Amino acid sequence: MTSIESILYNILRLITRYKCLTAFGLRIVRLRRFHKVSLGGLAAIFFDRDGLERCYNDLKQMLGNTNNEFCRIAIMTMMDFVARAHGGALLSRHRESLPRWLGLKDRSGKLKIDCRDKKLCYSPYMCLKAYLHCKEGWMRKELEDIAKHAGPPFAEPARLLLGEGSIPQWCGKLPESCIMIMRCTNNDK
Repeated sequence: MTSIESILYNILRLITRYKCLTAFGLRIVRLRRFHKVSLGGLAAIFFDRDGLERCYNDLKQMLGNTNNEFCRIAIMTMMDFVARAHGGALLSRHRESLPRWLGLKDRSGKLKIDCRDKKLCYSPYMCLKAYLHCKEGWMRKELEDIAKHAGPPFAEPARLLLGEGSIPQWCGKLPESCIMIMRCTNNDK
């Protein structure tokens, strides 16, 4: 093995031993809490881009088959995580389609909301949609409050937007292509 291969091997060995590496981010497991760390451009090193694209397309099909708005937000959140891990053209297409899927564009194609408007989070439902599109820092506190104090239809998608959990059970199962991408070990139990 060359020195670069041995370094990569040791990094991957450490990551898979002590961390949870998924297509949705690198999560460091400590004291039974998950701290999300963004992989950014490093995701392509760890994940099969074709697998990410299959997962995204399966999630998109799942999105088309559901009418529950809270499930739609949860699925779009997972699609967003996968698109960010994949990057490139998939991420560009996703960012272009997301406002339309969320119902945040009018017929002319103009955005209906201003991401800086603090009134967006007066409604928990609108706050979920706005955070998924805008990802403004001030919205995170509002989302944490929704995750803690709102009922199940609001709280579960809010936790998912914060990087905790997965698609709620009442929305259906995560597609098999997405499960195959995730690798996770938890030795801190």
